[in-house]
Amino acid sequence: MGAWSAWRLEGLSRATSRLILTCPLRWTRSATLRGFARRAWGPDVCTDDSEAQPCSPRGGPGQCAGPPVASQEPAWPTTVTRGELYDHYLTGSEADVTRTTTGGVLLAGGGTDQPDAFKWLFARAGGGDIVVLRASGADGYHPFAMKIGGLDSIESFVVKSREASSDAKLLERLGRAEAIFFAGGDQSKYVTFFKDTPVEELVNAAAARGVPVGGTSAGLAILGEFSYSAMRASITTAQALADPLSPDITIDKDFLSLKHLDGLITDSHVVERSRLGRTVAFMARLHQDGWLKANGTTPARPARALAIDRETAVLLERDGTATVVGPNTAYFMEAARRHSNIAPAPRSAATPFESTK
Repeated sequence: MGAWSAWRLEGLSRATSRLILTCPLRWTRSATLRGFARRAWGPDVCTDDSEAQPCSPRGGPGQCAGPPVASQEPAWPTTVTRGELYDHYLTGSEADVTRTTTGGVLLAGGGTDQPDAFKWLFARAGGGDIVVLRASGADGYHPFAMKIGGLDSIESFVVKSREASSDAKLLERLGRAEAIFFAGGDQSKYVTFFKDTPVEELVNAAAARGVPVGGTSAGLAILGEFSYSAMRASITTAQALADPLSPDITIDKDFLSLKHLDGLITDSHVVERSRLGRTVAFMARLHQDGWLKANGTTPARPARALAIDRETAVLLERDGTATVVGPNTAYFMEAARRHSNIAPAPRSAATPFESTK
């Protein structure tokens, strides 16, 4: 179970599987996921940050998960190539450089991105080439990244179909990237376009050899062993808690395989969009659906969840230590076993609609 095996909030015994859901503790400083240092916790204020900072218009319509808008940004030349499979944006050198990288995972909760989180990512990329994968928007990360500096290049692939995942240019750039980042948007497209494709293989291989990987919002959703794929619609906390076995809760597995994220499902915008309850429902489904058992007889692994609020990120090192950056909260939860009385709600057969008029 790796470095997540000792997840416990202060005040909970190691034997219990209860979760603290009201006024949780904020992780205010660096701590270790293998056993949190108690001094790293401080009291949290249970408030919702309703003041949304502006997001880059390059991020796409109806989307606020991206870098902040900077006034009077310098102009960095960007090459744009539009195609049937994807649109491609390149800022910086097109020539490949080889740099030493340090592995890690940037897990961001959406909204305006934290510059400190990306400084961390770029430092682990060794100043090399950054590849951004997305299914909407354009080059919103490019001015943000170039302003931070220390990169050879940043390029974005705005993928339009599953066929793009076999494109030679996209695969070549992924294979040589010093960091890979999944932008916000719609995680169902990431699962549809990338799962069981050469893109999945390359991202997993890159992470295994020490290339840092990250994602925000929808990009965060696919980083754990389990992903809330939102194939039908985005479900609310009220809907998920009313019927945790609803077919609208679509969870996928066997996609990305990142170190220390085994047994984990993620969620974003948790305070802003009141999603903490649905995160707990996701954990219940992992137990109920038997996805935490290696086979039919072994005890189930604990279900783990990492729910991050907007403008906040968790920076996970390869040794399992992590730091939370940003003004809001990251919630670390574990459920050791499913509740014994969970059962499917009765579902009657559909009956023909009859008009009363």
